[in-house]
Amino acid sequence: MNVQFDADASGIRVLALGGSVPVSRVVGYRYGWWVSSGYAPVYSPVCRAPCTARLVPGDYQLALAKEGGGAVPVSGTVPIAGPSAIHAEYEDHSGLRVAGWVIGVVGTVGGAIMIGSSVRGREFECDSRGFCRQIQRYDGGLLAGGIAVAVASLVAGSILVTRHDGARLSVEPLPGAVREAPREAPIAAFEAGAPLEGAAVALHF
Repeated sequence: MNVQFDADASGIRVLALGGSVPVSRVVGYRYGWWVSSGYAPVYSPVCRAPCTARLVPGDYQLALAKEGGGAVPVSGTVPIAGPSAIHAEYEDHSGLRVAGWVIGVVGTVGGAIMIGSSVRGREFECDSRGFCRQIQRYDGGLLAGGIAVAVASLVAGSILVTRHDGARLSVEPLPGAVREAPREAPIAAFEAGAPLEGAAVALHF
């Protein structure tokens, strides 16, 4: 059956989950190292929107990928029971991630400069018995402001840097389409027979 794909931006690729591959990673901790193993999903290309692909009825785990980017999975499965029109929406948050790096770096540097500028030099303080000690003087307001700026910048920057792209799909049956009985939809159902594409997006442990 034919399934029509269109997207809200150019260069959007539609992918389908085709399996998983075993992966391992070395994790360091305070007293040594350990190896963690798991599985990462692998996606196979369906087509580049706007396009039409022939699929068998079934529930698909789809993902979207922008030009030069990795696969962004769509939440849940996408049921396709007959000829359908699927509209893809890709949420690109790369601008927010860049802004996060800028805020984090600039804010941290600015806070460090404020902290350094709060130093007012050393003074000697003597008590009534004639004992003296050297004391470092600070501008309390400037010191507190510098710490606040650095911490706030790191927190805000970290939130923005970890903002991932999003993907959504809406499925509508084509007018006059005859719905077929759903059945399992292996990746081999794609007539193009494209090879599996390495697009590991998550680790399951």
